[in-house]
Amino acid sequence: YNHYPLRFASRDRLREWVETRAPEGAGIGLVGASPADHPEFREILDDLRILGRTVTVSSLRIDTLDLELMEMLRRLGKRTLTVAPETGSDRLRRVVRKPLTNDDLVRLIEHAARLGFGAVKMYFIVGFPGETWEDLEETVRLLATLAAVVERSGSRMILRPSFNCLVPKPNTPFQYAAMFEEKELAQRIRFLKKAIGRRSSVQASFMQPLYAYYQAVLSLGGVEASRLVAAVEARNGAWRPVFRERLGDYAGVLFRERRASSLPFRFLQTGYRPDFLAEEFRRAREVATAGSPPG
Repeated sequence: YNHYPLRFASRDRLREWVETRAPEGAGIGLVGASPADHPEFREILDDLRILGRTVTVSSLRIDTLDLELMEMLRRLGKRTLTVAPETGSDRLRRVVRKPLTNDDLVRLIEHAARLGFGAVKMYFIVGFPGETWEDLEETVRLLATLAAVVERSGSRMILRPSFNCLVPKPNTPFQYAAMFEEKELAQRIRFLKKAIGRRSSVQASFMQPLYAYYQAVLSLGGVEASRLVAAVEARNGAWRPVFRERLGDYAGVLFRERRASSLPFRFLQTGYRPDFLAEEFRRAREVATAGSPPG
């Protein structure tokens, strides 16, 4: 949403930059919101192969990662894939407009294991509006399925799921969303840790709710955010104790839905008509349903 309208870097300019400015033998990183959406992405990869460069690529959309593209990435020396399934629940992906299924992920892991990738990083989010305990259970089942795929293949590939709490970001539909309170988020993270357990092919990491709240205040706050930054600076960057002491002061920013009129950055123009993001958020709420903890 923050990169509208869609713009593409010039393939010719990139090749010229690599030839004239990049140090000899240096690897090249391709960074973007979704690099594989570039209409000449595969041609760019082939240019870099001809120039003898290794390549790193930021997170790729799963629906763009077909076998041909994965083979190209391996030939360029890439050992780790990074993708963002967001959740193991197909239902919840419809809430957040993520057009992929768990079957797509299984195929991706099968290809990655067969091609000799060393790891697949996967970004998941805890705390989407309407997230149920059944959604979390589906995420656990998905990871078990993917781990079994890796283990059956005989590959030493590692799955690295990273669980981050939802941080409402400006100029996205979830800028209006209320975050789960700390006790609830911590309960969900504990459930995931215990349910995922220990497997040789899975190395999971988890964000602590306090860090998510800190990010949210910095992302969404107005004057209160600047005061927080000043207080942290006065304590030599020790943000945890400062923010813990002040967490209650930010309840209105964190734990209640926000109206457009209350957003301090509402004057910024991103190319969308004013009501678009609010309509998207209302649509997400209509698709979502509530749930209760597993027995």
